[in-house]
Amino acid sequence: MKTYDIAVIGAGPAGMTAAIYARRAGKSVALFEKNYPGGQMVSAHEIENYPAEGKISGFDLAEKMFAQTTEAGADYIGEEVTALEPGSPLRLKTPQGEYLARAVIIATGTVRSRLNIPGEERLNGRGVSWCATCDGAFYRGREVAVIGGGNSALSEALYLSSLCKSVHLVHRRDQYRAESSLVERVRAAGNITEHLCALPVSIDGEEKVTSLTLEQNGRRLRLDVDAVFISVGGKPEQNLIAGVEKDTNGYVKTDEQMRTSLPGVYAAGDNNSKQVRQIVTACADGAIAALNAGSAL
Repeated sequence: MKTYDIAVIGAGPAGMTAAIYARRAGKSVALFEKNYPGGQMVSAHEIENYPAEGKISGFDLAEKMFAQTTEAGADYIGEEVTALEPGSPLRLKTPQGEYLARAVIIATGTVRSRLNIPGEERLNGRGVSWCATCDGAFYRGREVAVIGGGNSALSEALYLSSLCKSVHLVHRRDQYRAESSLVERVRAAGNITEHLCALPVSIDGEEKVTSLTLEQNGRRLRLDVDAVFISVGGKPEQNLIAGVEKDTNGYVKTDEQMRTSLPGVYAAGDNNSKQVRQIVTACADGAIAALNAGSAL
């Protein structure tokens, strides 16, 4: 069984950057990904804040990163790592087999958070979606709702406004967490209606979504929509980070070298405990983790 110098779990921006830097340091690298390379970045219709790219779709940026990763010589393994066992070397298990590595970088990112309200799971795929880029075209010319107040939610609302008759943007607070430039574009769109200080109560419909019920200022409000797009952030997958120290919200604690509490195990990207979660910060985490993991071997 081949022992890699560094195994990277997750091929989002943090993981792919880690693989590139590790290969440039002359280390053998296995890059594991259970889905399509790019992570949640793939679902972004338009990215405007990644240096040197100007405006680019998340899919196109992911393709560029992945091409650079493979050109650098990383072994891409399209398998899900289901277990990570400590030791020297570390042992990674997938449904297809086992792999060994002298160091591991966990870059599995986050999974989309749920609202946990009636109708959400029952109508999943029948009007409830977590990806406007994936499903928005099905609702061209119709009325939809987006729930969330961060960059992703406002970006999805803007994308949907170009396809749909109207978009209802629902946020539980009185101010968005998104960049001011996105807020300005939302308010200039013309067909986006804002619902601030509003809490989703239920997603309604029998065979498909027909409305969204909100609670706002002590009153119930029903929005007649054909789809509800949920964009309220995410939390790390707990499976692979079960053995490392985490903060109270379940994110991985690391030091400035991206080391976790487990020897030989590093973490990078959105699964880490930190203030800012952006593509550029994920890339920085990946570079730091790879350089320190490589120098420690």
